[in-house]
Amino acid sequence: MASKPAQYLIRFDDLCPTVSRERWERFLAIVARHRVKPILAVVRENRNADLKIDEPDPEFWDRMRAIEGTGATIVMRLFVAPRCGFDRVTLRALFCEGLGLLSNGFANRRFTRRDIVWIPQQLCEPVHKESGL
Repeated sequence: MASKPAQYLIRFDDLCPTVSRERWERFLAIVARHRVKPILAVVRENRNADLKIDEPDPEFWDRMRAIEGTGATIVMRLFVAPRCGFDRVTLRALFCEGLGLLSNGFANRRFTRRDIVWIPQQLCEPVHKESGL
């Protein structure tokens, strides 16, 4: 039996009003040109100095709503581990808070472990796959 062709999810991490506007504009152009419907991992209230790249964009939330209107998914309840770092305590906290989705890990398909659905993540750039997610 032949396997299904690979499916790709594109996720942009660490989006906040102080994200690099120049870089984000380039990504938006690519998303629009290829009609990609990305997952946008938004930092609701940024306190990380590393993410303070530009002055706050007063139109940030309007921009997020506009791209959501084109089919993108904004996630603040899906957990995306900062720098892919988390442990069992993090998983227990996610479970206790009712956060049942985690986008992390290297796998070919989504899976459930400890009542949390894991959506696999690959590397920082696309890699050709024959099958899987």
